[in-house]
Amino acid sequence: MAYIKVIVPIAGIIVSIIIFLLTITINTYAFAWVVSESIVRATWKDKLFSIDLLASGHFLHSHIASIILNGDTGGIYLFATRCEQ
Repeated sequence: MAYIKVIVPIAGIIVSIIIFLLTITINTYAFAWVVSESIVRATWKDKLFSIDLLASGHFLHSHIASIILNGDTGGIYLFATRCEQ
């Protein structure tokens, strides 16, 4: 029984540390996203056009389709050239 009394507080401390570290990590990424998005929007207004379209629900826009096709084509090309080596 003494073994269980020692393990439970240690497990609670470990879980608390993990939750604390995850909170710091998530907040750091959120802050980095907010800062970088505002800088990109001020510098290159057209770079986030596709993200704006997706966020507003325009999934069938021609710009989104061309981006998907470009990504698929690039992925297939990289896969094919990597497989030949």
